[in-house]
Amino acid sequence: MVGELEARRAEMDERQLLWFCVVSGEIDTNYRGEIGDSLLGQLKQDYFEKSGFPVLLIGKDGGIKSRDQTLDIDRYLIQIDSMPMRQSEMNSSPTD
Repeated sequence: MVGELEARRAEMDERQLLWFCVVSGEIDTNYRGEIGDSLLGQLKQDYFEKSGFPVLLIGKDGGIKSRDQTLDIDRYLIQIDSMPMRQSEMNSSPTD
């Protein structure tokens, strides 16, 4: 899963997406800051344990937008691109 996310880094960065993978209690992420135990615990408690799903799409507002058993990056990017905030970002960005 991490390899697939890393391979799509440019698309993730364009949409300002952060991803977190928790496997056997360890976290892997594209977040460049330090990940403390309290953040890891909060992510597990607030999202993964409550939802019961291993893959979550969490909006900038903190709300869960999608719960899935498997990672489908293409579907998530389409879903994100259809959101009003993303539409606004795309419309206001300069084109080449």
